[in-house]
Amino acid sequence: MSRAIFAVDTTARSRKWRAFLACGRTLLALLVLLGSQSASADPVKADQALQFADIQYQTFKLYYQTGKQLVLSGQIEAARVNFQAAHLQTVMLNIDLQQLSLENVDSLQNGQCNDCNLQQQAVTYSQFAQVDSMVLQLHLANLSQTPTSQASMSQADLQIILLDLDLQQAEYYTHAAQ
Repeated sequence: MSRAIFAVDTTARSRKWRAFLACGRTLLALLVLLGSQSASADPVKADQALQFADIQYQTFKLYYQTGKQLVLSGQIEAARVNFQAAHLQTVMLNIDLQQLSLENVDSLQNGQCNDCNLQQQAVTYSQFAQVDSMVLQLHLANLSQTPTSQASMSQADLQIILLDLDLQQAEYYTHAAQ
C-alpha cells in the first residue's frame, strides 16, 4: 500500500514541477520578446573601430607633420621615410574605417539603432571618411616617391581637412544613433 501512495505522490509532484517549468519558460520568452524591441545596438564594436581609427590617424599625423618639417629643413631622405610611414598608417586607418562602416551598416540593417536616421548618417560619414583616407593614401604614395612635391603636399593637406571633418561627423553620428 505504501508503494501506491508514493507513486501517486511522485506523479503529482512531477506535474506541478512541469507546470512550474512551463510557466517559467513562458515568462522568460515574454521577457525576451519585450526586451528585444527596445534593445539598441551594442556600441562596443563601433567604439573600438573609432578608437583604432583615431590611434591610426593621430600616428599618421605625427609622421606626416614630421615629414613636412624634414622637407623644410632639407632632409629629403628622412622625409621620405616619414611619408612612407604615414602612407602605411593611412592603409591601416582605411582598414579601421572600413570596419567602422561595416559595423554602422550592420546596425542599420538589423534595426539596432535608437534613431535609424542618425545611424544612416553614421554610415554615410564613415564611408566618406573611408574614401578620404583612400585619396590621402594616393597623395602619400606620391610624397613617398617625391617628398618635395608641393602639389602632393597641398593636396594631402586639403584631404586631411576633409578627413578631419568626416571623422568628426562619423564619430558624432555613430554615438548619437546608439
